[in-house]
This record gives sequence, structure tokens and C-alpha cells, in this order.
Amino acid sequence: MLRKEWPLIISTLLAQLAAGMFIILAITRMVLLNGSDQEFALQFTRLGIALVGPIIALGMVLSLFHLGNPLRAYRSIAKIGKSWLSWEVFFSTVFLILWFICFWMDRISMANQYLLALTGLTGVLNVFSMACIYFKTGKLGWARAGTFVSFFGSLIILGTLGSVLVFANAKIDVVSISALSLKPTILSGIFLGLELISFLMFLPKLRLIDTEDTLDQLVSSSSLNQDITNRYRSFKIGGWFLSFLGVGLLFIYLQGGQTGAYTVLISFILAFSSELLGRCAFFALGFGD
Repeated sequence: MLRKEWPLIISTLLAQLAAGMFIILAITRMVLLNGSDQEFALQFTRLGIALVGPIIALGMVLSLFHLGNPLRAYRSIAKIGKSWLSWEVFFSTVFLILWFICFWMDRISMANQYLLALTGLTGVLNVFSMACIYFKTGKLGWARAGTFVSFFGSLIILGTLGSVLVFANAKIDVVSISALSLKPTILSGIFLGLELISFLMFLPKLRLIDTEDTLDQLVSSSSLNQDITNRYRSFKIGGWFLSFLGVGLLFIYLQGGQTGAYTVLISFILAFSSELLGRCAFFALGFGD
């Protein structure tokens, strides 16, 4: 299923992971700069910010494999202002450039909160433009608010777990990590709840599978069958189970339970697997088998 779409599926998740991690790490650094010395703030977040760049770059490389001719990828930016795909390419490129400037400034132990904020905003705009690509197709499975909830939910959930995973390996006590990460974790839980509500609101439209007009809008003409919607439900339900389990384990860790830092790694793996299932379900509605 969706064999040709795997590069696209992974690249969207990596883009959201990178943007989410950078935003949470940037906010963490700003908080620390207001209460600690600059060197500590830099050391605590430096590794995480350094990892964001390779994640962005890998996502951009994978996205090229979804194009008919990867060597002509530069042409996609030529329609900026007319195409959300062009905006996505633009913001991805700017995000990577700004990240590199932040990374270089870290190397010389400089911190600029305005640059961090601008880079984080670019990451948000990249995810927003990515969601708009699918929202504007007019397909019932994509042209709904749930698309934005899903994409920004991935940003928050993966960004939070990725950041805490970095913190847990920074040899900082769990009490300090909890103080910095508890609110993003709660926000992740809220987005999971919003995604569940969005799914429940979408279910009545899925039940109209026998109505030809609705079906033509829901999925592509090559995949008009009940099996697709059954798969969609199964993937979403399985994904939520893994997400709630992953976020729940992280919450236990942040509460100072008798668990080690490996719990965060398990939480991240569960959450990424969940987002992968959810993204497969999302693309199945548009691309089918």
C-alpha cells in the first residue's frame, strides 16, 4: 500500500519533527537565558538544535524522490505566490538556511533570541504551507480542518518527544526536565484529543461510502472501495493507541516515576510509529493503493 508515497510520508513527518523540536528548544533556551547564565542555556539546548538541521535536510532529500524528475526540483519554486507547493519549498529552504546561522552562532557561543524566533516562525509556515497543499485539493478526506490539526499535532507531539529525548541524554535531572517539558507534553495530549474529535466528526462522511458523489470527492477514482476506508479507520485507531501510550509514558517520566531515560526513547518510538500510521491513513484517502 502507498509504496510510491513512502518518501512523501516520511518527509512530511521529518519536517514536522524538525520544526517542533526547534520551536520547543528555542523556547527552552529563551526561558533559561532569563534565569541562568548564557553558557548553561547554550549547552543544554545546543545538541538538540544541531540535530534539527540534518532532520530538515533528510526530509528535503526524501521529498525529491516523490517528484517525477528530481533534477528539476528547483523549478517548483518558480510558481511562488501561485502554488502552495512552491511556498513549502521556499519555507523549507529558508528554514534550513536560518537553522545553519543559528548552528554557526552556537559554535561561537552567541545567542540571539530574535533569530531563534524567526527560525521557529519559518518552521511553522513550512508546516502550514504543507497542510495547505492537501487542503486545497478539494478532496473531502483532505479539505477539512482535520488536516491542519493532524499536521500541527505532529509538530507538537514529535517536537516535544524529540526535545525531551535530547534533554534526557544531557545528564540533567528529571525534575529540571519536567519543569521545562511538562507544558508541551500537556499540549501534546490536547492535540491528541482534538485529532480524536476531528476523526469522530469525519466518521459520518465515511459512512456514506455507498454514495457515489461523496465517494468521488473522498478518494481518488482509482481507489473507490470500502477497503480503503476500513484501513483508514484501523490505522487511525491503532495510531491513537500508540500515541496515548507514548505520551502517557512520557508524562510518567516527567512526574519523576521510577523509570529511566530509556522510557523517553520508547515514548518517542511509539509516537513516531503512531504518526506514521496516521499519515498512511491520511494519504490512503487521497492516493489509495
